[in-house]
Amino acid sequence: MLGAFVLLRQDVVLPASAREKFAWGSFLRSFWINPVRYPDFGWAWLTRFLLYLSSQLILVYLLYFLQDGLNHPNRPPGCWCSAASTPVL
Repeated sequence: MLGAFVLLRQDVVLPASAREKFAWGSFLRSFWINPVRYPDFGWAWLTRFLLYLSSQLILVYLLYFLQDGLNHPNRPPGCWCSAASTPVL
């Protein structure tokens, strides 16, 4: 059903005179959200930032704990891969 919609739907082309002129400044300013005006967004951003910060700090500390605390001589094979892939997730 979705495939039929995608293949059969004809989009209306917007004429160039109806489009606004592109400006990088207004484009970049459109990403700013004022946390004072929208406090829920500010709290959500802050809590997610602290969550990921604590996750990364624990992950980095895990390597030193395994080497020093448990006297493990070698670095775990997947430690740097998991540390590098965590921000992507």
